[in-house]
Amino acid sequence: MKIFQPIYGAVRLAQGKRDGMSLFGDSETDFWQSFYAAIIVAPLFFIFISLQSNTGVRSALSVNFYAIHAISYVVGWVLFPLVMIHLVKTIGRQQFYIRLIVAYNWASVVQNAVFLPFAILFETGLISGPIAEMTNAILLIIILIYIRFIIKITLNISGLLSTGIVLLDVGLWLMLTLVTENLIRLNS
Repeated sequence: MKIFQPIYGAVRLAQGKRDGMSLFGDSETDFWQSFYAAIIVAPLFFIFISLQSNTGVRSALSVNFYAIHAISYVVGWVLFPLVMIHLVKTIGRQQFYIRLIVAYNWASVVQNAVFLPFAILFETGLISGPIAEMTNAILLIIILIYIRFIIKITLNISGLLSTGIVLLDVGLWLMLTLVTENLIRLNS
């Protein structure tokens, strides 16, 4: 399995270079292999989650806390692809579904490699106050612009429609976050 080539493709896309798409495959095998990105991101994610648990932000039993987050993590990786199966059919772009998900998944490695270290710094208090809030907001805007670019070029759609899909993605993430937080609260 190749991981460096698609990650480099995701980096190229983050630089606004459309040629990054040439570094992804568009086969069914490439589709399934793109979910290896979840394995690459997982260690940083679970370090961040551990810090939340240890700093008192969450008061959950350790086993329940990690089990809920692990399930949420897996759901988070499959929710957008499942919703997009139907949405791409609706907008007449089903032929681009695989390349969308491949690029989206590998781009998650780049997004998390940038965002999670800062999130860890925020969580530990090494960066706090207005600087943390401003940094967080800037990073979020950059990530949303990056996702929009990927959606726009992979599906070959307008900026307005790609913005709508990004908003859908954010809505799915917020919904999953709320469900996760409620489950943790109920099990603490």
